Amino acid sequence: MTEQSDRWGNDFGEEYTHRNPNTPDEMQALYRTRFGVERTAMNEDFLGGLDKSMRILEVGCNVGTQLNLLSRMGFENLYGIEINPVAIERSHEVNKGLPIQVVCANALGIPFNDGYFDLVYTSGVLIHISPPDIAGVMREMARCSSRHIWGFEYYTPEGHIEIPYRGHSNMLWKTDFARLFERTCPEFKLVRETFHPYSEDPELVDQMYLLDKEG
Repeated sequence: MTEQSDRWGNDFGEEYTHRNPNTPDEMQALYRTRFGVERTAMNEDFLGGLDKSMRILEVGCNVGTQLNLLSRMGFENLYGIEINPVAIERSHEVNKGLPIQVVCANALGIPFNDGYFDLVYTSGVLIHISPPDIAGVMREMARCSSRHIWGFEYYTPEGHIEIPYRGHSNMLWKTDFARLFERTCPEFKLVRETFHPYSEDPELVDQMYLLDKEG
């Protein structure tokens, strides 16, 4: 258990769950306001041509809103791991009847076999992993993926920079996660990336990226 996972698994993570979008429509509205484009459009841009029967895992899925959006795209085998029990309970409510399974697990110990998934991804999660732990999380994601790594995270082209987060230190960082993935897991190579500045602060940018496994 790390300092970050302990916080996210307790009241800090529960507060995050309550203040953030809990439904697909809320997430769509947030993305329209923040980036001028809906999350489904970003997803379609990167994943629209992939086999809808492929197995997909989200690491740090919270209530599974992004998994819900992927289900709406037609993906049939969706999994998530999440560390906060309140978020997991909520995920079972909002995704009832959908092909989504969410289990309690830590990103440093993903409870699935090597190569079990076709695609493993994060959305705003690697930014909350401390620099000493990030390589371990990336290697776990790579271990479980037979084909693709996908991500959407805060971006900066230089360094691994800490950002204060709601009055807390040691809880939020930004870097070039795509290239950090390439350095950490060289069997995966970057094939696509896009950049999305925030409308309220254009100097703050998110990066969406897709890496494919060679061979």
